[in-house]
Amino acid sequence: MRRFVLGVLLFIGLNCASKSGENIDAFFWLWLYNIGDETSYKECGGNSWKNPHEFVDKKGDVKIGAYQMVTGDVGFLDLTGGKIEKTDDFLYMDMEVASLPESIPINQVDQDPIPEYEWTYRFEKDENRYTIGIIHSPEGLKSSQNTKDFPVLVLKNNSNIGACSPLGVQSNVYKFSCDLNALPELKEIDESYTFNVILRYRTNNAVFKDCY
Repeated sequence: MRRFVLGVLLFIGLNCASKSGENIDAFFWLWLYNIGDETSYKECGGNSWKNPHEFVDKKGDVKIGAYQMVTGDVGFLDLTGGKIEKTDDFLYMDMEVASLPESIPINQVDQDPIPEYEWTYRFEKDENRYTIGIIHSPEGLKSSQNTKDFPVLVLKNNSNIGACSPLGVQSNVYKFSCDLNALPELKEIDESYTFNVILRYRTNNAVFKDCY
C-alpha cells in the first residue's frame, strides 16, 4: 500500500513538473534521495539521548533506495555506531563505519543539486534542525579526495551557519568537534533534542544509504 501511495505521489509530482517546465530529472532525484527517510528505514527517525551517549547500529544494512540491500563492499557507508558528548565548550560527535579508506571517490556527476556524499548528525526539536558533518557536492575537479580533507559543515534549517574543527579520522571513526563559543547557536542542543545519523552516497542512478 505504501509503495502504491508513493508511486501515485511521484506520478503527480512528475506531471506537475512537466507542466510547469521544471527539470524532471532534478525532481526525480530529490524524491529518490529522500524516499528512504519515511519508508522502510524507520530507524531514521529521532532518537533520544543522554549526555554522554553511545549507540550501536547493525552492520551490513546499507540499502540502495529504500528497499534493496547492498551486496559488496561499501564499508565507508556502513554505519556501525557512534558517540555524542557535550561539554561547556565543545560538542563532540563520533561516527564509526565498517571500514574507512584513505581516499574516497568523488565528483562522479557534475552540476547536480543533490549532494554526492553525506555523513551527518541531525539534531531536531520543534521547528529547529541542526545538521553537522560532511556534505559534499560534486565539483567536477578530481576523481578522489583524502578522507581527512572533507570539511565539517553546520546547517541550521538547511542554511549554512559555519563550520566545525577539521575532520578527525581514527582508524574507522569519523570525529567531529564543534567549538560552542565559535558557534554559540549550538549551545541550545541538549537532551531535549532528538538525533539521528545519516550516511548517503549518490552515484549514477543509485542512492546508497544507511542511518540510525
